[in-house]
Amino acid sequence: QSVRSCEAGDPVAPGDGGNQEDPELPPDELALACDALCQAIDSCPTTRAESDCLEVCVTSYGSVENGSSVCRGALIDTLNCQAAMTCGEIENRVRGYDAFDSCREADDHAAEVCLQ
Repeated sequence: QSVRSCEAGDPVAPGDGGNQEDPELPPDELALACDALCQAIDSCPTTRAESDCLEVCVTSYGSVENGSSVCRGALIDTLNCQAAMTCGEIENRVRGYDAFDSCREADDHAAEVCLQ
């Protein structure tokens, strides 16, 4: 998918191709959604995101991605949904409680389109 978003321009110097810290590269949507989720976890009074929350989130959700734009969109949608959950819902997720919450449908949709 990243190749499809590339535009013609100056050649990239060797070793500069995958640098996510380069301010000229557009931010990755999956990383932005993960960052929003990690910030939401930290914003609640009873939960704290692990120091590697962003890295774990991107790695975990990135490993589920099957390369289709539908799957990637569904993963980003479910992460954005989770970032907007109430603190009670976030706490249940962080603690591993299997409770129905406002993002269950988004989770199910992502699983359906990504795990085919």
